[in-house]
Amino acid sequence: MKSRPKSKPLKLEVVKNNPNSSFLFIQNDLLNFNFPWHYHPELEISLVTKGGGMRVVGDSIQNFSEGDLCLLGSKIPHTWYSKPKENENVSSLVLQFSNEFITQKLMKFSEFNHFNKVIQLSKRGMLIKGEAKTKISSLILDIQDLSPSSPLRVSKFILILAEISQCIEYELLITPTYEAPVDNEINQKVEIISQLIHNHLHSPLTQNWVATKVGMSSAGFSRYFRRVFGKSYVEYINELRIGMACRILFEEPKKSITKVAYDLGFNNLTHFNRLFKKFKKKTPREYRSQVTDYSENE
Repeated sequence: MKSRPKSKPLKLEVVKNNPNSSFLFIQNDLLNFNFPWHYHPELEISLVTKGGGMRVVGDSIQNFSEGDLCLLGSKIPHTWYSKPKENENVSSLVLQFSNEFITQKLMKFSEFNHFNKVIQLSKRGMLIKGEAKTKISSLILDIQDLSPSSPLRVSKFILILAEISQCIEYELLITPTYEAPVDNEINQKVEIISQLIHNHLHSPLTQNWVATKVGMSSAGFSRYFRRVFGKSYVEYINELRIGMACRILFEEPKKSITKVAYDLGFNNLTHFNRLFKKFKKKTPREYRSQVTDYSENE
């Protein structure tokens, strides 16, 4: 995959699940992560079994690595992407299941009455950590080894949900103010805005320019963007660029920090350094030194 997606229109993914099955199990073995910017009504549990890159969930932009485990709620826009590496594939295991399976079937059992809390948390995207991550990852790998017709798959799936319901170590990825776009927005302005941002991220990409492209006034665009993306346009662009800078600093250690900054649309190195430290609590040079030391010690 390329270090950044050329285009990320928001798409509805139609999950082709068997209506008589409790969940859909997907095994991804790819040259690189390059999923479209998409959403679906189903909840999703995603485990990265090999590789790393950048994860975008709602308004959250983070780097991820092998072992990354997330629970995403219904209709949350998301994507995982990474840069291709020669002779190195990436892989992930994904479970998708309907909200109705939880609310209309599983929660009829008293043991799962409290699972509604998990559904609410999933709307902000849960990055699962600690002991729960270890147990859930092991159960997902168990499912991978079972025949699709094995009834043990269902028992493993129920155990996964039970572990999630008891999980106390997690990070909520999406800010509380974020609103996932509704269907009529998805097929119009959100798709166009997403394409414009990802196609022109390395250029100045001013708010006025994007607003003009989608036929909105600057003030109207500003209000719309904050409502849909959960943060201001400038905050979103800066966060996206700094996240991509982190990937480049790690993956291209010979590229100068100045070149990284200018390639990502920053015309002022001091401004880039200041923003980087704001988001990452360290300078680009300190960050590169840290990730280089880490990779050398693996």
